[in-house]
Amino acid sequence: MPKNYLLGSWLGSCHWVAVAAISLSTLLAAQAQTVPAWSTALTASQPYNGSATALATVADASGNVYIAGSFTGQIQLGTSTLLSAGNIDVFVAKWNAAAGTWAWAVRAGGTYYDAAAALVLSGSNVYLTGYTSDDRNNTNGVAFGALSLPGKGASSSSDLFVAKLADAGPSASFTWVLSGGGSRLDAGTALAVSGSNLYVAGSFVNDTQNGQAVTFGGTTLTGLSPTATYNGDVVVAKITDAGPSASFSWALAAGGTGWTRPTPWP
Repeated sequence: MPKNYLLGSWLGSCHWVAVAAISLSTLLAAQAQTVPAWSTALTASQPYNGSATALATVADASGNVYIAGSFTGQIQLGTSTLLSAGNIDVFVAKWNAAAGTWAWAVRAGGTYYDAAAALVLSGSNVYLTGYTSDDRNNTNGVAFGALSLPGKGASSSSDLFVAKLADAGPSASFTWVLSGGGSRLDAGTALAVSGSNLYVAGSFVNDTQNGQAVTFGGTTLTGLSPTATYNGDVVVAKITDAGPSASFSWALAAGGTGWTRPTPWP
């Protein structure tokens, strides 16, 4: 009797395992049928030791895809050839889904480290944020198209930037660019748009005495730690887009005595 009981328990266990296996295989088969197929795969051509890293993408209602990030050397996207000014520069490009080609690509930055980390659309306007590395004398020659962007500190450091691109279809141009930060490491990592209002989040480095002279427009933003050594706080700021220009409306800080940031640096 005990042997039969044990055998019955073992068979029952086997039956349960078999049912579980069948259910799992059925589930996997169902999932496999719903996995979408790749429709397009492409790269940025790198004829002269160039490299590119995509850090943000967004698509519009027509299926066009906008990509932003950083690149070095020389890269080519369709008929657009981008050449970095120095170390790492910002790139933004548009993929035309209907034509199956790159519509346009533009660069921004200077001779040091610059990158874009977030991208949003509103109509024909493309907004991006990230960081640039410069000083207030624009020693590194940071530019967004015809617009120069000096740094916020006396020596080269990274600043948060927000820029607006006007998408004209086959081409694009920068309308305005703003920067915020101080004399240490500051960067934008997230962006949202609502009408004419933009909301940017990122990180900044400062102390409670504003030793790094951090400003976002007319707002001075002190840190939440007594020292600025390896301490970063979150910044959230509002920007009002007035069309051909823009300005910071307000900026708030959050964090503590350690390193705090909304998302990783680009």
